[in-house]
Amino acid sequence: MKNVMALAMLFAASGCTNVIAAVFQRNSTVHFKVVDYNDNAVSNATAKINTMKKWIPGENFGRTVYMDVYGNSDTNGEIHITFPCKSTMFSYTIGAEGFYGCGGGAQFAAVPDGLDLRQTQFETNLVVQLKPIVKPIPMCVLRQIIHHPMKYPNNATSGAWGFDMEKGDWVKPDGKGDITDFVVECSDEHFAKDKALDCALVFTNSVHDGFYMAKCTGTRFRSDYTAGTNAVYMKRLDFASWGKKYKGRYATQLLDDDEYIVIRTRTKCDDRGNIVSAHYAKIYGPINLKSGIYSKGMYFNPNENDPNLEADTTVNLIPGGEKGFAP
Repeated sequence: MKNVMALAMLFAASGCTNVIAAVFQRNSTVHFKVVDYNDNAVSNATAKINTMKKWIPGENFGRTVYMDVYGNSDTNGEIHITFPCKSTMFSYTIGAEGFYGCGGGAQFAAVPDGLDLRQTQFETNLVVQLKPIVKPIPMCVLRQIIHHPMKYPNNATSGAWGFDMEKGDWVKPDGKGDITDFVVECSDEHFAKDKALDCALVFTNSVHDGFYMAKCTGTRFRSDYTAGTNAVYMKRLDFASWGKKYKGRYATQLLDDDEYIVIRTRTKCDDRGNIVSAHYAKIYGPINLKSGIYSKGMYFNPNENDPNLEADTTVNLIPGGEKGFAP
């Protein structure tokens, strides 16, 4: 969109705003192929495209007016949407009954550095995979930390505190929690010298408690359906933040926006050290531990020995917890 705006501004400055309509005057087409994760066609899927309708010159780079265009997939899972092309870029969302929706952004073609008035018609092909809704279950979900990070007890900047994922709170006496699913460690020892905070999530409950990292998928349900019961679970996830940016601080972490961690906790073992029972959970990234816990959501499965990570978005087992979250 930046390139398109720059192009429009150049025309406006030259008094040739009528040329914009000449450049983007023809209909362009997007071809979707909607399939499930087994590459089977998904029929009756609905696609919505959001794209530029027109640009109105004015102060502060003018104003962009957008429009929505809709289409439905046929028995082959194909959707063909044709619309007046006012921009080389567009966004889309696709959904179908029984599936988790997904969306993204796309671009027909890069706008060249030089003005190419012949580039007036575009066409692109996109394959979109939808994940089916399988077996969502009620979970304890904490999402308030997105807008209101869970502050460290007594507004401390250094210390170690246990966190109960089922209660969504610090362990007593710092909160309402009863069981430590993980410990948050934070130290400002180096803060005065190099503006650094050293933080970590540590799993101390059992020798078999821990986490592993995984990549998110592109659908609304971003994690795997189940936790890996035979995966290698690590004990410590370290974070560090440093420096200054404008009036605040910036942080780096080992968990990015397209990643999440799977947690095994409350593990019980027999006399030989074999796992008898455990609980499973997940935390979507990014995670920031500056002065409190910040993430895109914690999900705790309260059912013992159930590795299911697919949360029912209409239920939250944490009293007063937010509903309507992404699973």
